[in-house]
Amino acid sequence: MKRILITFLISLMMVSFVYAKTLRGTASEAVAMVEKAVNYLIANGQEKAFKEISNPKGQFVDRDLYVYVVNMNGIILAHGGDPSLVGKNYYDVRDMDGKPFIRDLIRQAKVKKTGWFDYKWPHPITKEIEPRSEYYQRIGDFIVCCGIYYSTEPFET
Repeated sequence: MKRILITFLISLMMVSFVYAKTLRGTASEAVAMVEKAVNYLIANGQEKAFKEISNPKGQFVDRDLYVYVVNMNGIILAHGGDPSLVGKNYYDVRDMDGKPFIRDLIRQAKVKKTGWFDYKWPHPITKEIEPRSEYYQRIGDFIVCCGIYYSTEPFET
């Protein structure tokens, strides 16, 4: 009986680990999603693209990956993770460590059109505060972003 219980607990832990891993997108998936969103924006225009990006059941949301678009003034124009944020000014919003992450993103995007930046934010599925590495691409006055969460290990490419 003890052996069955131990085997069951080990199996349960393995399933939990695999399930937790499947909740998380990878860095390469985040990059691909941003590129897909940028191409969609170019091909379909702002109105259609922002509507599709803000669709929580659409093609720009996958597990804990979601695309959002912010302008150079910090206004959220589209957001797949939380469409209620569209139209809000996040320029001075701070992450869980007090970092003005959108202001920092805009500053960085003015100098470098693509890249990564880090901050802390609640995971959309687990709701735990976690480090987040976010890939962005600037297209005109828009910054298209998608990030990954990681609890202890940095992101995989």
